[in-house]
Amino acid sequence: KGWTGWPRISTDRIAGAGTRALRGLLRDMRHNSRLAVQTRAALHQTGALHVAMTVEMPLCSILSAMEVVGVRFNQRALTEHTPAIEAELTSLTKQAQSIAATPFNLSSPE
Repeated sequence: KGWTGWPRISTDRIAGAGTRALRGLLRDMRHNSRLAVQTRAALHQTGALHVAMTVEMPLCSILSAMEVVGVRFNQRALTEHTPAIEAELTSLTKQAQSIAATPFNLSSPE
């Protein structure tokens, strides 16, 4: 019981699940804030902060919109250009392997 003698009523009981959701959101925001500080420091330390802020961050909203809305492409034009694209990709792959002095799979994440 509270100082009034009446039973205590939790905020969750009054406001419902929305309060729990807000608490979770605040927890996530605190975590993301700490992560942002650490990421910014790491980018600065490696010299990549300028690229991240001037190239990558501005693209985030564009890529996000593309993910939501989708993109349109011309199937006929893509089919027409596919042989030239494949030839250029093969040439660039050979150049990369020549520079590396060993064959490797460019599609491999390793």
